[in-house]
Amino acid sequence: MARPMPRTRRVEPEEPRLALPDLVRQLANDGAVWADAELALARVETAQLLRRIAAGIGMAVVALPVMVTGMVILAQTAVVALTPALRGPALAGLAVGFVLTLCSVVLALVAWHFLSVHRKQLLSPVLRWLTGAAARTGTTA
Repeated sequence: MARPMPRTRRVEPEEPRLALPDLVRQLANDGAVWADAELALARVETAQLLRRIAAGIGMAVVALPVMVTGMVILAQTAVVALTPALRGPALAGLAVGFVLTLCSVVLALVAWHFLSVHRKQLLSPVLRWLTGAAARTGTTA
């Protein structure tokens, strides 16, 4: 005789179905919680961006006078040292000026990299929408 197949999983009782007004109320609560979480994330990301920008500006403000002083001393020393080799202070000054200009361009590019906001991947859809990052990447908020 054939015996019935045993059940392999336990049958859970179904959850009671909620009425439409209860579902709408629960949806509104979930939406409010989501909006609060998004705003908190946007605040945290904004604070991080502001700290990064402030740190970059602070480093630039502190480093600028020291760098200018050091560059002037190095430039004068280099011109004096290169004058005999380059047959005059004019060519020595041009050579030193070219090297210092090249160094300044490299430092400016590094500073631009530290201060650029568009390189940071934003997590918050609100900030992506506000900064236009969603339009550049082709995503929607």
